[in-house]
Amino acid sequence: MRKKILLAMTLVAAVALVLSYLGIIAFFYQQNRSHFEDSLHDEGVLLALGLEGQSPERRLEILKQYHEKTPVTRFTLIAPDGKVIFDSEHDPKTMENHNSRPEIVNARLNGDGSAIRDSVTLNTDMSYYAKALPDGEVIRVSRAMKTMYATVLTGLPVLLGIAAVVFALAMLLAQRQARVLIDPLNHIDLNHPLNPEKPLYPEFRPLLERLDEQNQDKELAAKSRQEFSANVSHELKTPLTSISGYAEIIRDGLVQPEDIPGFADRIHQESSRLLALIGDIMELSRLDESGLPPDATDVDIFDICKDVVSRLQPRAMEFFVALSLSGTHATTRGVSVLLHEMVYNLVDNAVKYNKEGGHVKVWAGRTLDHPQIRVEDDGIGISLEDQERVFERFYRVDKSHSKETGGTGLGLSIVKHTAILHHAEITVNSEVGVGTRIDVTFPT
Repeated sequence: MRKKILLAMTLVAAVALVLSYLGIIAFFYQQNRSHFEDSLHDEGVLLALGLEGQSPERRLEILKQYHEKTPVTRFTLIAPDGKVIFDSEHDPKTMENHNSRPEIVNARLNGDGSAIRDSVTLNTDMSYYAKALPDGEVIRVSRAMKTMYATVLTGLPVLLGIAAVVFALAMLLAQRQARVLIDPLNHIDLNHPLNPEKPLYPEFRPLLERLDEQNQDKELAAKSRQEFSANVSHELKTPLTSISGYAEIIRDGLVQPEDIPGFADRIHQESSRLLALIGDIMELSRLDESGLPPDATDVDIFDICKDVVSRLQPRAMEFFVALSLSGTHATTRGVSVLLHEMVYNLVDNAVKYNKEGGHVKVWAGRTLDHPQIRVEDDGIGISLEDQERVFERFYRVDKSHSKETGGTGLGLSIVKHTAILHHAEITVNSEVGVGTRIDVTFPT
């Protein structure tokens, strides 16, 4: 970054110097050219006044005297027929007729005329001024003047000298400025970007806020992983301890033969719970690491709900809960297996956390042009403070009831992650002792 700043500032200085030089040269060149033409005009007018009323011999004498005083100026006297009578630089006899020259034509028509003709080189141009005399003759004065190109070349050594000084100063200033600009960046605390040791530029505020937000997200993710690891260890330890304890009792012969089936049944229950827990953990890990698969298709959410309700009817009967389905066919873009798992967890929770004689109503269809699934029960309900945490991993509203029903505490976490993958919104409305309603609304 330091090199880029130095290069940028040096280039700016170089461009500014060149443009300034060309601009100044152009300005003064135009000024000098205007003065040059005015001077030539005045010289021609004065010479014409001096020649008026003089004899031909006297005119030639005056022109020779003028040329001696001002050798850089060329004087030409043209007869009415265009023949050259006198020229300070050439033999008049060798010169062509001048009546076709622009400055001569204008002088005969308007009293005076001027013209500028390019030379064969790039260094000079010839400026002409002609003044008509009363007797029909025309006096013309001319002088060479530097071209713009020659003027630029003349000042080039000075420019190079100035450029060397300017570039040296520019490099020193650029290095100092680059150091001043970069120094605050070098003192940013990446762990606490909003509290730099030195004041930072307002333009960097959005970047620092983004860094701080990412740090917070990392801290939250790290905390979540730590809590998840601790919860997984605890949840796995409980059934494993039970299985190990029951197996150890049987191994040591501390159980009566008639009690062995009971212990075996407990081992089976704990093993089933352990397998369910491992399955849910693997499912959550898969959902965390992947997005919506490319093989997503249009899925009929009513058919999914119908299949889930059919599968859970026996379980609902075990809990003495009436399970029903209503609605209409509606489709959304998604993965059928994941949506099955999501609806299954919602309905299964509604059944497990209900009461004898309770009801679970499942509805699927479209509302306000959005596909939606609704699961409503009249069970134990969820308190307001628990509603904010109910989708956290291993969080249970009724821990004792969860153990009895074999819950892993991961069902609603799977629901949440599946909804996120499908860009769906989950809404929870619940009241303790009255029941719970969960709506899952999919994008159009």
